[in-house]
Amino acid sequence: MRSDSERFARYFKFAVVRDPVSRAISAYRYLIAGGNQSAEDLELGTLIRKECSTFDGFIQDFLTPSVLANWDMFRPVSY
Repeated sequence: MRSDSERFARYFKFAVVRDPVSRAISAYRYLIAGGNQSAEDLELGTLIRKECSTFDGFIQDFLTPSVLANWDMFRPVSY
C-alpha cells in the first residue's frame, strides 16, 4: 500500500505524552534492575546505584541537564 500525502494531511493528528513523574519512576526502577541487559542500560544502572541511594537522590542529584541530553533513556519524547 502506498502512502497518500494529501489524504494524510487531512487527518486529525494528536499525541499523548507520558506523565513525567511516572516516566522517571519507571526509568529508575527499570535501570536499577538492569534494564534490557544492554551495555548502555547496565552502565547506566551501575552509575545510578553508585551515585544514588534513593529515588529522591536520583531526581535531585543524578538527573542533570547533561544526563538528560546524553542518555537515550532520558531524552525528551517530544520535539
